[in-house]
Amino acid sequence: MRPAAPDDRAVVERLLAALQDVERALCDDRPPGATMAAEHLAYLEATVAACDGAILVAEVDRVVVGFVAAFVQAEDEGDAHLEPSARRWGWIGDLYVEPRMRRRGIAAALLDAAERHFAAHGLTRVKLAFVARNVAARDVYVRRGYGPYEEIWEKRLVPDAPA
Repeated sequence: MRPAAPDDRAVVERLLAALQDVERALCDDRPPGATMAAEHLAYLEATVAACDGAILVAEVDRVVVGFVAAFVQAEDEGDAHLEPSARRWGWIGDLYVEPRMRRRGIAAALLDAAERHFAAHGLTRVKLAFVARNVAARDVYVRRGYGPYEEIWEKRLVPDAPA
């Protein structure tokens, strides 16, 4: 595990596109990965730069096979509905491991690296979200000790409308 370098940009963009295509197969509101990956990666890069974050990559035999985008989030100034220690947390924005490299502990190692990053920033909590129908992602997170915190539900106001 290591921070992504400028030379990793093309492979991280490819992995991000693959993640998007997995999610697109599960829900119809996602554009194709190839159409959004460069722009979304630029967004992630700006977010991690502004929010004490990092894009970390996993290498096997000097080949990048996965990544995680991790950054710090906080409640809006003046929002006091949480205890002070819970008003800042680590956020796992995106995580993906190439299918051929799964079930080798790479996702767990990426999560460990992100959690160490957050602990170094004095955080005590990490949150993430994933497409509810992505059972494989859910299973990885459950094995790593993550569980429900809040749920976000959706209702389509126009059920047959395209995304």
